[in-house]
Amino acid sequence: MSLHPKRSSSSIVCGKAASLLEEAGFTRRGAPDAPELVDTQGNRVEFSLLVPAESEPRKLMAAVIQEDLAKLGIRMQVVPIEFGAITNAWTKSYDYDAILLGLSLTDLEPSTYANLLLSSGGAHQWRPNQKSPATEWEAKVDQLFAEQARESDPGKRKSKFYEIQRIVADASPVIPIVTRHVVSAANSRVGNFTPSPMFPYSMWNAEELFIKQ
Repeated sequence: MSLHPKRSSSSIVCGKAASLLEEAGFTRRGAPDAPELVDTQGNRVEFSLLVPAESEPRKLMAAVIQEDLAKLGIRMQVVPIEFGAITNAWTKSYDYDAILLGLSLTDLEPSTYANLLLSSGGAHQWRPNQKSPATEWEAKVDQLFAEQARESDPGKRKSKFYEIQRIVADASPVIPIVTRHVVSAANSRVGNFTPSPMFPYSMWNAEELFIKQ
């Protein structure tokens, strides 16, 4: 009997990603320790990632992404540029392959996501300035967003917004990478205190909090 070390979670994820790429028609060639991923026409899979030059954490994140993608044979060039130039790239010139940025939530109310999710939204970072939805899934998101906005039943509204999240996750126009570490504290007398990594952190379940007697 031979014993094998337990595979790390990163190697498991990498193996799953490699399988999905193969199913999609991509091929890895070259040495195992330096693979090259090519498409069905033999083109090397590569792209550049714009990163704010002023942000050391994001440049470090980009380096980790670059290393992970290299294991799959994908060549990613990290391009640190000033934040103003990045803003111009995604709002005016649209001359970029990918950008590493952070999005901040200010409210849990679903309708506050309109500027990002609606195809006509000003912060709609994929296919910007659309006169009408460019894809069926974007049209479906627009429809569901309008439906949830006028829905008075909380359960039905939540269901519609969950469906929006599923559609966006499947299409992946924006790829979530990490969520921040949040430290939250409360007096031991506060019951049902269960902080969330998402805003508003300690108060997301305010209606369930109580003071122990």
